[in-house]
Amino acid sequence: MSQGKLIGRISACIAGDSRYTSVVTVHHCDTDGEGIHSYRVARSENGAAGGMDGPGGSLGFREVVSTILYGPTPRELLEGIKRLFDHTLVTYGKPTKNFSWHTRETGLSQAKAVKAMEEVK
Repeated sequence: MSQGKLIGRISACIAGDSRYTSVVTVHHCDTDGEGIHSYRVARSENGAAGGMDGPGGSLGFREVVSTILYGPTPRELLEGIKRLFDHTLVTYGKPTKNFSWHTRETGLSQAKAVKAMEEVK
């Protein structure tokens, strides 16, 4: 399954320290032979190289968790997105206000999810 078109994203770092960043992305994937749309939600993180107080910069981003939702309703898509949030995103990212959709809207709501899902169909 191809990764498809990016339809949503949020990132946040701990107290402005970019060595500790979490990113959640949402991609619309290909439809299956029956026209069922799927969405891939993934969280990637980076961390400090050489320990939390070390001067070594950051380790590269790595995907730590992902899920594929087949034919979700807008509500199910939002639930799938929220399940992948970690403490960093919830505390520092303020996702209900700052989640970015490809429709240029921000925030998590069913209405915004409907609009984003409709535009990729």
